[in-house]
Amino acid sequence: MPKPAVSTLLRTEKEGDVVMSSQEVDPSKLLADLRVKRANHEWLDRHRKELRAKFADQYVAVHKGAVVAANRDFLRLLSVLRKKLAKTDPSLAAVEFMSEEDFVWVL
Repeated sequence: MPKPAVSTLLRTEKEGDVVMSSQEVDPSKLLADLRVKRANHEWLDRHRKELRAKFADQYVAVHKGAVVAANRDFLRLLSVLRKKLAKTDPSLAAVEFMSEEDFVWVL
């Protein structure tokens, strides 16, 4: 099956205003970034129990198999994350709140 085409232009719409970006999207970089993001989330999921024990009631940021930032305050966590991942895209890190209690959702 052929791969779906990736648009070469980014387009953002906000309440009727259209903003065009001349930035081209590199499909191979986009796929690589998605793989990194997914790997970070998978690592976090595999280590959730130990992260919850070590970082109870804190936000935790994981990148490339390691905790790169943890803080009770989300904005402070983002600040630290931007500094530590200055040479890469900080949005690739998996960020999640590690509640001390295990929640059960009933829908």
